[in-house]
Amino acid sequence: MFYSETKIELDMMDIFESCKEMEVTVQSVAILAYAKVLAKMTGKRDVAFGQVLAGRSSLGLEAERVVGPLFNTVVKRVMLDPTFISNRNMVQRIQKFTIEAQSHEHAPLHEVQKSLRRKGVLSVATLVDTLFVFRKSEQTLQDDLTDSKIWMPYITDDYIPESEYRMNVEVEQTEKAITVRASCQGEVMAQGDLDQALKDFSQAFCDIVEHPLRCVTIFPDELQTLPLSLGSSADNAVLVADTSAPSHEPVIRDILSQVSKVAMEAIQPDTSIFSIGLDSLSAIRIASLCRAAGLKAGVADVLQGGTLRGIGLRVQAMHQDNTNKDSLIEEYSSIKKDVIAQLGLKPNAIDKILPCLSGQMYHLASWLQTRRTLFEPAWPFSCSERIDVETMKDAWFSLRENNPILRTCFYAISPSEVVQVVLSECDRNDGT
Repeated sequence: MFYSETKIELDMMDIFESCKEMEVTVQSVAILAYAKVLAKMTGKRDVAFGQVLAGRSSLGLEAERVVGPLFNTVVKRVMLDPTFISNRNMVQRIQKFTIEAQSHEHAPLHEVQKSLRRKGVLSVATLVDTLFVFRKSEQTLQDDLTDSKIWMPYITDDYIPESEYRMNVEVEQTEKAITVRASCQGEVMAQGDLDQALKDFSQAFCDIVEHPLRCVTIFPDELQTLPLSLGSSADNAVLVADTSAPSHEPVIRDILSQVSKVAMEAIQPDTSIFSIGLDSLSAIRIASLCRAAGLKAGVADVLQGGTLRGIGLRVQAMHQDNTNKDSLIEEYSSIKKDVIAQLGLKPNAIDKILPCLSGQMYHLASWLQTRRTLFEPAWPFSCSERIDVETMKDAWFSLRENNPILRTCFYAISPSEVVQVVLSECDRNDGT
């Protein structure tokens, strides 16, 4: 993965004034700028990408009755057509579309993709392979948590988190500046190409703000000669149906049949997993079942394989000696001793210690920023009839015994790292 970052070289007051005159938001300008960059990269003026939305604003007062985040990825399609349309008219069109689409922004992306596959419109793993995020920050973490360094962003030069999307772009708007950050997979483009993409974004953004009446295809220059679409090209997927079947193909066929509820006889070597109703979420379960059956398989193997034979050629049987038994955390024994001492646990009370996922870190930080109120239910629960207290305690104890997530706590091992501690058992009288 490569990473790049830049700032928009315009005064925020000038940006706000221009957006006010065009009657659009800064987000709409950023979307058009990103569409121009994608058009230059893909060689066509009809582009689509995924945009991550928070989802709470459109729910209004109902948002208070929903626990947890409401993030969803929606598909944005931008057609830079006709070529003589102005920046202003195009960005107004984008804003109008965004407003009209708000009532549909909670539709799950995987359901949209599944529907398209059933209609035969979508034959690839995902509808979009690039992601766009617009974030408006009223204040920074540094403003709120000057006395708590553990929740400050931890950034290193040698680590960039992996992503399922080929390119990710985040635009952050503050009162002082607009910052653009991007990451991409190394096989998609080099570091220099990513830097150039952000430079193009910055220049396109400035062009929209400073020249709203200019034709939308004037900048970047390449847009003027690009077609609207590339047309239907011949399918260049590698045909694997004629290759010899691997020995574990029957196992994979059985798993596909189990997940899709389609008869095994109907699943041929060249049967697309998407044609039998499977999607990226189903791929997670398929990969898990393959590993349980002794096959070394990942979600990417399922999605990129695409067919029964394709998946079979990508996965392989796992050998016991290849299994990595090393801990996911360095100095595990030392950390375990600290956890036992600080939390007052018995030596055998810990089942495992695992690193925190980035999403968990985000939720922990957000929870602390709101003084431990975010993601907490905003309403009381009540029952219409009397419940025996001991029966309730027994049910809660049984639930925690069978769900490790309810026996998990978090422990800070350094100013920048937190681990999750899964307890081997729970105490019936611990007050929860």
